[in-house]
Amino acid sequence: LDQLQENDDREVANQALASLSKKQEMLNCAETMQSVAAQAVAAFGDAAEGWNAVVEADEAARGAAAALGEASEEQVQDSFERSSAAIARFTEAQSLFSQASESFPACSFEGVQGYISLRLQALDQAQASNQALLDGDAEAAQQCNDQYNELDAQAAEYSLDLPSSVEALVLQTFLDQTASARASYEQARMQAAASDAFIRDYLGTSR
Repeated sequence: LDQLQENDDREVANQALASLSKKQEMLNCAETMQSVAAQAVAAFGDAAEGWNAVVEADEAARGAAAALGEASEEQVQDSFERSSAAIARFTEAQSLFSQASESFPACSFEGVQGYISLRLQALDQAQASNQALLDGDAEAAQQCNDQYNELDAQAAEYSLDLPSSVEALVLQTFLDQTASARASYEQARMQAAASDAFIRDYLGTSR
């Protein structure tokens, strides 16, 4: 700039500086978006796998309740085994969502984790009821079953607020977290494009 005398030359130099500055701003915005995207991608797989585990655990828990029937020893044992399978899958889901939360702290899986916790508490009571039945303690079995029903009802109410898709939850969190960077990127891109157009016009008419 210090060596340029003509106004047009000085203006195109300023436009070149502006273009470079805006492109650097675009790169900074892109770096922010890439960082958040990396977190979202890391959480995505664990969250999806965790949700599948929740669905399978719910099915196993329903099967455990249905298997109880008239509470014969064979039926109670079948229910006990199915409940154990449900607990294992819920526990696995709990771990997967914890990993997803660590990978993408901005994305809240508290609702899902709360639901899983209630389901595990309910299943613990179901197992205690089954064991009491096997031990021939009908009173203890009833008390545990009452606790199970109460916790199961709480979980059912809690489930009403669960996301329809954890994948969509991760994606929406990514979009929310990068909204400012994406808007800044687009604005900088338009400004850089305007400077580049000025430079191309200058080169086309003056050189």
